[in-house]
Amino acid sequence: QEWNYNDDKQFQVFGNDWLGVPTTSCLSKRAEKDLGGLMLTICNMTEHDSGVFDIVPVEEDSGKIKIVLANGKVGADRSCLIIQPLRNYGGAYGPRGGAQVNLGDCAHSWAEWSYDQETGEILSSVYSDVGGDVCLTTGWPFLQVGAFDTSAAGDDGKTVVILNEAGESANFVLKDGDDLILTSSIPPHSIQTVAFD
Repeated sequence: QEWNYNDDKQFQVFGNDWLGVPTTSCLSKRAEKDLGGLMLTICNMTEHDSGVFDIVPVEEDSGKIKIVLANGKVGADRSCLIIQPLRNYGGAYGPRGGAQVNLGDCAHSWAEWSYDQETGEILSSVYSDVGGDVCLTTGWPFLQVGAFDTSAAGDDGKTVVILNEAGESANFVLKDGDDLILTSSIPPHSIQTVAFD
């Protein structure tokens, strides 16, 4: 995932909505109460909940930073972007299955990140002992996709398998390079297979 630290000190991402229309979103400044973590929001600071963040180097490790919310109502010592502890040790996927981010204690190792401004990657090493670095990403938490080139089997096409583990429908856009293949929705707890040339 590519995160742009913009001139307004927001962490911004670019993508497409379910119709394929380009979108811009920013990391919010408060947790969504039902999901228990930070979400993406519109980047307008006066009308929405977009966060303004300072990047603060970690003193004892020159490669690590803390990402500190600057426009929140909580004290600076509790305003760091943290990776939340995994429930059930992350299930079958462990840390690779993903963890939410929130705001929390700046003194904890969960608040230490690496940020590469060239690639836009934000990484955490907090789970390095059980699976390696994990990166800060956006997206549907239970939507998984696998794509396959089926030309070796004599077909000219490609196949995509989409899995929605969530309890609600998820909209998605399927592209092949710059070509829009499909705009659709997948029902809760279902698998879809899409074959195309």
